[in-house]
Amino acid sequence: MSENPTAEPPGAIVGRADFWYTEDEFARAERRVQIANGRSFDGWVVRLPLLVLGHFLLLFGLAVVGVWLGSADFRNREKSTGSMVVALGFLVAGGWIVDRWLYGRGRRLRKRFRDFPLAGCKVELAFTPDRLLTRSAKSEGRTLWELFTGVFESRDGLVLTYPPGQGTWIPKRGLQPPFDAPAVAAFLKSKVGKGRATLAPTDAEPDPATSRHDPPIAADPARVVGSASYRFTADEFAAATWATAIVTVPWYRSRLWGLLYFGFWHAVLIAGLGIVVAWADLRGQGERVSGSTAFFAVMAIYLSALILWAGLYAIDRRIRGSYRTSPLAGDEYAVTFTPERYLIHTRLGEASETWDFLRGVVELRDGFVLRPKLSPGGIWVPDHAIHPPFDHQAAAAFLGSKVGKYRVVDRAARKIAGPV
Repeated sequence: MSENPTAEPPGAIVGRADFWYTEDEFARAERRVQIANGRSFDGWVVRLPLLVLGHFLLLFGLAVVGVWLGSADFRNREKSTGSMVVALGFLVAGGWIVDRWLYGRGRRLRKRFRDFPLAGCKVELAFTPDRLLTRSAKSEGRTLWELFTGVFESRDGLVLTYPPGQGTWIPKRGLQPPFDAPAVAAFLKSKVGKGRATLAPTDAEPDPATSRHDPPIAADPARVVGSASYRFTADEFAAATWATAIVTVPWYRSRLWGLLYFGFWHAVLIAGLGIVVAWADLRGQGERVSGSTAFFAVMAIYLSALILWAGLYAIDRRIRGSYRTSPLAGDEYAVTFTPERYLIHTRLGEASETWDFLRGVVELRDGFVLRPKLSPGGIWVPDHAIHPPFDHQAAAAFLGSKVGKYRVVDRAARKIAGPV
């Protein structure tokens, strides 16, 4: 493993940055990455109506439940139980909204920071004409600019976005002169196709001829315990997607859960259709029927149809579409294991991280899923890709000794995926 991945010839480095991942910096980075990927409700234009709605639902629900509990006359009224059930729904929904977007934000943020592998670490960044170099006490990485899908600039930093919905945070106050904010914005705009920085170009970028491809991140051969490599074909991508779904979603992990979950939504769809047909028939006969019943039935039909389409009937087509847009489609994917770290090599980037970057490992019949703390998916290591003499049993024993959470799921990702 290289001692310092940011150590390149002086002419190859366009600029540098460094910062410490304190709790404040972590909170700032999380918010900016969410905003950059369009997943944040931080703006008050959106948050204020949500908070008003949440408090209204919470207080209204509390009022109705309080009246129902404290007044026997109200409890004895017709449909009072139904009103109380609806009020409980309002109470739960309002409580969730205000906790999610206001009162519980700090608590959840502190919990995530305690679990963050780079908490308290110094992160060093180096910008070269062909890639971004990163280094900390626990990790190092080299990523070609081709992997990044966009640049988002805020008043205090920039975010390099990459799939799926992730980002690399670059605080402006961490930039080392003469590489200032206008220079880094112009440089990143020239390297990433969907940049949203609006600053004018500068002369900060050197001639590409001064850059070079330094040796890849590599482990000491004497420390390598095992390795695996495979090509990200369409079939392998489908198996990796299903493997990640198995370990993260109960109704894909268990056949019983799958029957219950999708059976419930089929029942909701059928019931909703039946209610709408009956409502239309009664209206046609001149009966007075509530329009709210038909409204909720239509909403139930829409929601159940959407869930069944996305999670069951169209999932193979969605996987094929994701593969066509994946930056790793058709590339070689390699993983190396040492007692201290795991290393990943692809055409677009390399990474070396300590084992505390993983929240756990799940063993399937035909491979393993390594679950990183910093991304929602998983790292798929199929059995057929493992290099002898490091086999499934040896990998299970080694990985089980390296992570705190190790589970075994008696399912095969490839059997579920089938041909794509």
